[in-house]
Amino acid sequence: VEPVYLTSYINTEGKSLSFSDNRGGNYAIGMLSTSENDKLGLTFDPDGKEYINFAMDIAAFLMIECSGVSDLPTDDPAFTMTAKDSTGTEIDSVTVIGKNGKQTQFNQINWAKVNGSLNITGAAPGDVTFEWDHVGTLGYAIFDNLDIVVSNDPDLIPGA
Repeated sequence: VEPVYLTSYINTEGKSLSFSDNRGGNYAIGMLSTSENDKLGLTFDPDGKEYINFAMDIAAFLMIECSGVSDLPTDDPAFTMTAKDSTGTEIDSVTVIGKNGKQTQFNQINWAKVNGSLNITGAAPGDVTFEWDHVGTLGYAIFDNLDIVVSNDPDLIPGA
């Protein structure tokens, strides 16, 4: 995947942040969807398997100290996950929405667990790229605890 803008990490260690549960660690990956359309990708050999299955925690995120914005995000965070073959052709995609992942107060992280499966049986021979893109009107979202597995079972949820 060609680099698009700059995806950032959030260092939560020692910050005045609170978590909706204990899922968050000291770091999370942050992505913009509006002013800059951040994207990330991971390319690997699918080893003849038919599906890319994934699970991750996602949340809306806005720190008042950084943004100067006075309104909390009103949308649940959403990511579109896409599988591309070695020619760059899109094979499959799915959008996951983190229900209850909205912020209810500044510096609060409310994680939502999402998972999905991408069918890669139509991929050209060679490596496959797993790409994710924060989408929607919510400007900034974070993810953590990403698990990815290739499998012949589309219902296999990694980390479950």
